[in-house]
Amino acid sequence: MSSLRTRMARRGLRSFAVGVALCCVAIVVGGCGKSKDQGAGVDPAQTFAADKAASARQLEEMRRRRAETAAANQEDIHRETEETFRRFAADRPSLNAVEEVQIQKEAVERLRAQVPDPSLLQSRDVRFNAERTAVCLEVNYTVDGKYVGYRKAFITPDATWVEPSMDDVSHRVFELKMERMGCGAGK
Repeated sequence: MSSLRTRMARRGLRSFAVGVALCCVAIVVGGCGKSKDQGAGVDPAQTFAADKAASARQLEEMRRRRAETAAANQEDIHRETEETFRRFAADRPSLNAVEEVQIQKEAVERLRAQVPDPSLLQSRDVRFNAERTAVCLEVNYTVDGKYVGYRKAFITPDATWVEPSMDDVSHRVFELKMERMGCGAGK
C-alpha cells in the first residue's frame, strides 16, 4: 500500500510540476498581460489617439466616397431625365394652329376653376414653352375682392403653378420650376 501512495505522490508532484511549467510558459509568452507597445515604452494614450485619428480619417474617406457616388448618381439621373424628355418631345406629334389655341384655352379654363372667383380671372401672354410641354401665361385674379396683380403661371398635363407672392417661402421654388419649364423671362 505504501508503494501505491508513493506512486500517487510522485504522479501528483509531476502533475504539479507540469502545471507550474505551463503557467510559466504562459506568462512568458503572454508577457504578463502587457502589450508590445507598453513593453517598448509607448504611451497608451498616444496609441489611442493615433487609432482614433486613423478611424476619423477612414470615416472621412468613406463620407467623401459616398458624396462622390451620390453626385455621380445625381448626374446620371439628371442626364437620363433630360434624354427622356428630349425623346418625349421628339416623339410628340406637331399640333396645328387650331389645336394649339384649343389646348391653351383648356389650360386657362383649368386654372380658372382653381381661383376663388373664376369669372374675374384675367389672362394674357398665353403661349407654349419651346418644347411644347407646358402652357405659359400671366394671370390676374381676385382674393377677398381685390386683384392680386398679374402673376406668372404655367400649366402642364400634371400640374398648375401660379407664382406665389414675393414674401412666400415657395417663391424661389416657383422661379426655378418656371425656368426649367422654359417659361421664364425670355418668353
